[in-house]
Amino acid sequence: MDNYLDTEKMINGSSGAFVEELFARYTKDPASVDASWADYFSGLAEDARALLDAGVEKPAASWERPDWDHKVKSAEDDYLSALDPGYLDMGPARKKKGSASEDEIRSATLDTIRCLMMIRTYRVRGHLHAKLDPLELEDRPLQTELDPATYGFGEEDMDRPIFIDNVLGLEVATLREVLSILERTYCSNVGVEFMHINEPE
Repeated sequence: MDNYLDTEKMINGSSGAFVEELFARYTKDPASVDASWADYFSGLAEDARALLDAGVEKPAASWERPDWDHKVKSAEDDYLSALDPGYLDMGPARKKKGSASEDEIRSATLDTIRCLMMIRTYRVRGHLHAKLDPLELEDRPLQTELDPATYGFGEEDMDRPIFIDNVLGLEVATLREVLSILERTYCSNVGVEFMHINEPE
């Protein structure tokens, strides 16, 4: 009897769906629920059993559609059947005219990454290629780190536009333009060197 009273305490408005689910399992197989619930369900009067069988009618929400199914579904039910069947009939997605292929996107992304890496290297090592000899008596060999070939660029890439996200003040620039700006800024007679500074103030 105490078990029955404990089960009664468990039933309230917020546990209705849970109790209905347990009762549905109990009606299929009484051994599939805990013994206390099996005792509770077996001791119900016929009118209470009929109420649980029918499900409790809940007031509709203000946003609820009138054709929604209010029956509590078990985990085995197909939840997609409650959805609007028209949502699946949208057809295949169409590509926009002029949209880039996956290979083109990958290539453009790699160009951007490589170009930004080269820009950063010029900021760190550009002073090694600076014009410090006004008479040009010494050769200025190009540092390997500053060579565009190190980043996978060749002569054929010099005039291809590359997205650089407003680095160097340009959203898109050719490799030739980028190299001109980098040489002028970091490798000329008067240059800017700031990547080595530990405390900018």
